[in-house]
Amino acid sequence: MTDDRIELFLQEFKECYYKASGKEEQNISIRLGSEHAKLHFSNQHIAEKMSRSLAHLKAPSESVVLNTLSVFCFEGNLSPFSFPWTPADFEVQGLIKGMNTDRFQTIYQHGSGAIILFDQLRKEGFYYIDSATNIPYWEVSFPFRTLFHWWTRDTPYQLLHAGGIGDISSSMIITGKSGSGKSSTCLSSLLHQQLFLAGDDYVLIDTQKGILYSLYNCVKIEWGNLERLNFLKKLTDTKFKDADKAMIFVNERCSEKILTHSELHYSFIPVISREGKTKVIESNPAEALKSIAPTTLFQLPLIRTEAFGKCVALVKRLRTYQVMLGTDPGEIAETLYVFLNKDGLNRV
Repeated sequence: MTDDRIELFLQEFKECYYKASGKEEQNISIRLGSEHAKLHFSNQHIAEKMSRSLAHLKAPSESVVLNTLSVFCFEGNLSPFSFPWTPADFEVQGLIKGMNTDRFQTIYQHGSGAIILFDQLRKEGFYYIDSATNIPYWEVSFPFRTLFHWWTRDTPYQLLHAGGIGDISSSMIITGKSGSGKSSTCLSSLLHQQLFLAGDDYVLIDTQKGILYSLYNCVKIEWGNLERLNFLKKLTDTKFKDADKAMIFVNERCSEKILTHSELHYSFIPVISREGKTKVIESNPAEALKSIAPTTLFQLPLIRTEAFGKCVALVKRLRTYQVMLGTDPGEIAETLYVFLNKDGLNRV
């Protein structure tokens, strides 16, 4: 399908949003790095679901001079409107045949049935689902992840499948595949008075300036790990007791522990160790790239050449270490805090 035909379809699709919203529309401005985005919701119900993890990024609308991204999020029956594709057009990762060009990106989200579209020229994104009750728990934890990723294409920003911890002057990303200890390492920062959490699953990085930004305030932990990390039990949201993972909305339970942004100096690769004490061992950029790029590129569809280039540029400017994880979460946090401060003295 040509860009002209996709553009015409998108104009009609946008009209569906306005018909679905009317007087119930909810608008929220958020910070994305040093930029701003305007989120438009067709009603309060879907707004509450899809903005909860972004609550710490909210900005007063009157203070926003320019929005570099607009997102339209809605639910409902679109009849008599119909999509110009059939299920036979759904490809790997939900890409829709004929609907992806240099200007437009489109996917069908298997499982929830959501349609996600983006216009690179207008910087407008769309998230549609037939009913907000069908939004899966993981989408609530990182809403608009795919749209934010597509938006970064022509910017120095990059979403990373990584966690982030630190303080206002220096920070580190925690990288690795699922099960590597990434989330538990990040969540150990909640135990330390002088360490703060930017995220445990996805963070936003300015790869040119080397700045870590928080993106989502919801963190997830395997239910089985709550026995070892029992300090998290009282923080979990009981509304998600049937989800595959326990959900914690940090902005609601301990907002003072959120690290909104910080200079980024380090990449840490967690390694589950059988030893009791936590140790930090120097590593190299190649190992950092192996722990960052594959999972990021696999989970975020399209824009992969640009994303890989940003990952390469990023690891070249960071110092990389392995952290051999001990058994005590408090001791893990203290080890990372001591490193951050001692090494910081060497950087000055």
